[in-house]
Amino acid sequence: MVRTEKVTVSLPKEDLKMIVGYETKLQLTRSAVFKEAIELWLAVREKEELRKSYKAAYSDSNVKDKTINYVEDMLPLALEWWSEY
Repeated sequence: MVRTEKVTVSLPKEDLKMIVGYETKLQLTRSAVFKEAIELWLAVREKEELRKSYKAAYSDSNVKDKTINYVEDMLPLALEWWSEY
């Protein structure tokens, strides 16, 4: 069983009306709508953090040079393999 915590949030009335519409349309409870929204938001945040990490790593010229060298070394092998087809 998943442990849960109650949370109180304040929203503009128009946003709540939209949420109620989705509750009805998707046949979900309000908690389920908020749970799905938070899960999606967290997934987006996690991807953003990964992008920042990748960007930081690949902005390092040493890493970039090593990557370019590796790709250049592998290119002849890739071209050789594809030329058979």
